[in-house]
Amino acid sequence: GEATPRTGNALADTFADVVWRHHLPVERIAALLDARADEGYAGDFGDEAIFQKHLTATTGTGIALAVRILGAEETPDVTTFLGNATEAVGTVAILRGLPKFVARGRWPLPVESVTSKGARLSQDDFLRDTAAERQASIDCTIARARAALRRAHSCSPNVSRDVQQAVLELALVEPYL
Repeated sequence: GEATPRTGNALADTFADVVWRHHLPVERIAALLDARADEGYAGDFGDEAIFQKHLTATTGTGIALAVRILGAEETPDVTTFLGNATEAVGTVAILRGLPKFVARGRWPLPVESVTSKGARLSQDDFLRDTAAERQASIDCTIARARAALRRAHSCSPNVSRDVQQAVLELALVEPYL
């Protein structure tokens, strides 16, 4: 018999087969879809916890699924490499999408380290009145992505080729920084 129910949609059916065949975690896939859907709305202010949760749910899930599909062994070195790759790749994706986020009234980057004396600003005030702090937030985020990229590169000799192939996007990070 068939492994998964058929929907009649070729893409959905193929994806369902891949999920079933590789025992992919449906909860993580659902969290990924929810996080991407949330990008379309003005939402919570860009703080560290929200930023990290978004990176994990989006880029981290995509990378974890690729590693699982490729059958790569998950070791402590792999976990460290993937964590740094997730931060570098995911941060660049958010930076590249920054105009889209701002157009929707959202500032997705962490700002705690750049707001004056840790003051909590409303999202509207931050987007309207704080050009210097917005630039500082961007600069801090770029520095974080560069550091994560360096850490990922330093870990890469310790991980298999399959794991490295799961994050080919890492090669595209540096040109955007």
